[in-house]
Amino acid sequence: HLRAVAQLIGVAGGLSRLENHMLLETLVQGDIMLAVEQLSTPVLPLTWNPGPFPHARWEVIKTATPLRHLGQAVLKDAALPPTLRIIIHDVVQCVQVAQYAWTHPKSPKNDLEWIFLRYLAILHRLLTLEYVSWPAEAFRIALIMWLMIVMTKLGIRRSIKFIVPQLKLALLASEADVEEQPQNERSG
Repeated sequence: HLRAVAQLIGVAGGLSRLENHMLLETLVQGDIMLAVEQLSTPVLPLTWNPGPFPHARWEVIKTATPLRHLGQAVLKDAALPPTLRIIIHDVVQCVQVAQYAWTHPKSPKNDLEWIFLRYLAILHRLLTLEYVSWPAEAFRIALIMWLMIVMTKLGIRRSIKFIVPQLKLALLASEADVEEQPQNERSG
């Protein structure tokens, strides 16, 4: 059904042509949640990413958040591919903005809309990330799980039930990859 909806949206000019913002969010969320359960590529293209948080508001939040050190060690890990580190940077910003907005009731409504769409866009990017190595794949799957747990209550139990076996396989494959590497080539 989702593929049929995607075709209809394409004929109508794409997701950006939808005037009903709630319809956009509902379609995108349904697509992403289904893709998360299957660890597959979403059907709808990523044409709705809100991009980085507005700079002026970000300057206020990044100095006020108690999570200012979140992800810093991972961002420096050369074992992770650059594309994954860029996504991790965006995850950190999204979580820091969410923490701030959720603890400051007077945060603007558009901050919450940005958090929701950015979270879904990050999941979309993680789901479409190409395989590089088993360690990176295990990290990618674990990051998807972590985002599902931290950012939403919707579908967590169901999605995690499907993702955990995939994470286990990736970790086992990663371990086998490391065992096959000569000792002097191992990064940790």
